[in-house]
Amino acid sequence: MPKVRKILINIVAAIFILCIPLLLLTSDIRWIANDMNFHRYGFNKYDVSQKTGISRQELGDISEGMVKYLNGEAKDSSMNIFTDNEVRHLDDVRNLIRLCYIIQWAALGYILIFSITGFIYRRTQFFHSLDMLVAAGSILSILVIATLALAAFIDFNRLFIIFHKLFFTNNLWISSGYLPHIYTEGFFSDAGTVIAITMILESLFSALIAGFCVVRRRRMMHQ
Repeated sequence: MPKVRKILINIVAAIFILCIPLLLLTSDIRWIANDMNFHRYGFNKYDVSQKTGISRQELGDISEGMVKYLNGEAKDSSMNIFTDNEVRHLDDVRNLIRLCYIIQWAALGYILIFSITGFIYRRTQFFHSLDMLVAAGSILSILVIATLALAAFIDFNRLFIIFHKLFFTNNLWISSGYLPHIYTEGFFSDAGTVIAITMILESLFSALIAGFCVVRRRRMMHQ
């Protein structure tokens, strides 16, 4: 019985560690996907208005309408610029965004329940274990994002294609309409870069805080 209990505790702890990169990644994706300033930055950087003939004001309206649509609201007239296949692809993207939100809330819920339950059963003794797990989750986050960043650096286009083949069951993302000209490959490359840098900074911060707490607690125990 003690062996089974130890295995269960290890599984529960491993899930907690996994939830940290999941929470950070989904939270950063949610932020960048809904940040209209980043959308406008991408439009300006890649001269979308000049290349498509769509005014900056219209591009802003299109991106706002699309973001609302991806967040579950009804399609508005700004999206009429997209073909039927592009709208069907955006439906797939909306489902993926919804899944991202579900994972985000599930990871956050698990982290909170785990932390509260651990404190109830072990009180202040639990903090040492919690700090160790947070540090482990933060290090895992850095390793995951570093691996993806390396793959993107080697061949972002191939990684971009693999992502679409992995998460979409059709080829609707291959389009010659306005969608790939408004949201260019460069836009997604920049989004990935921002997410990677943000996630690494967040992971480093949480790892340093957790590590500091572990070292400080050990020094207090040996005094």
